[in-house]
Amino acid sequence: MPSLEEIVKEYQRPVYFFVRRLIKSHEDAADITQQVFIQVHRNIKQLKIQANLRAWLYRIAQNLCYSHWRQQKKYTAVDIEAADHLLIDRRTPEEEVRKNQQQQLVREAVSALPYKQRVTLTLRVYEQMSYREIGQVLDCSENTAKVNYQHALNQLKTVLGENL
Repeated sequence: MPSLEEIVKEYQRPVYFFVRRLIKSHEDAADITQQVFIQVHRNIKQLKIQANLRAWLYRIAQNLCYSHWRQQKKYTAVDIEAADHLLIDRRTPEEEVRKNQQQQLVREAVSALPYKQRVTLTLRVYEQMSYREIGQVLDCSENTAKVNYQHALNQLKTVLGENL
């Protein structure tokens, strides 16, 4: 069993970026990330050796995000492609404007998804989790995670179809 320090060192950044994709405010995302590791500290003994630590952490984060969303009554996605703004490319200004418009359309479409579909899509695409792990995070079956993901993709295709 890794120590709390090792868990924080390995997972703090990925958990923050997961939360940040679901919560608009940097400050709120940082607070929620901190709460995740406080809960880990309090409940580390409940984690069974065979349990999936990563799924457990993301489940805590997802639950805290959902609680935050219910309290705030607003749920806005923020696209955080960590290195995107650092990339140097040779696009023309017109290409850059078009790319920015497309990214905005995608962010808005993802923001409009129902909560579970949005979380499922985020875990699958950004966190590259298996459906089994997503099921553990969302407390649902692997098949339900697959269905939620497919519904999210179909809804995005419908909304974005002609725009991309």
